[in-house]
Amino acid sequence: MLALVVRFEVKPEAIDDFDALVAETLEGIRREEAETLLYFSAGVPDDPCSRVFVEIYSDAAAFQEHESLSHTKRFLAGREALLDSYRVEFLTPIDGKFPAW
Repeated sequence: MLALVVRFEVKPEAIDDFDALVAETLEGIRREEAETLLYFSAGVPDDPCSRVFVEIYSDAAAFQEHESLSHTKRFLAGREALLDSYRVEFLTPIDGKFPAW
């Protein structure tokens, strides 16, 4: 399993464009990525310009496949003009309740 969390600080004037780009990307993830086990975007209640992604892949190969697909490449190219910053945290799960796979 490979898991990560990404926090995006979106430019205030770009929130709608960022969310639309994410929605397009998620369509591709749902349609094409069987080994992406969990992938969601969330807002942060006390910070309206922040978005957080939580991503869980079956393994490193599934993550590499995700990174290689056209919908992900469009997101990666399109996000740059919309962001002030972002931070990626790769996670090592220790214990918990995980989706069945």
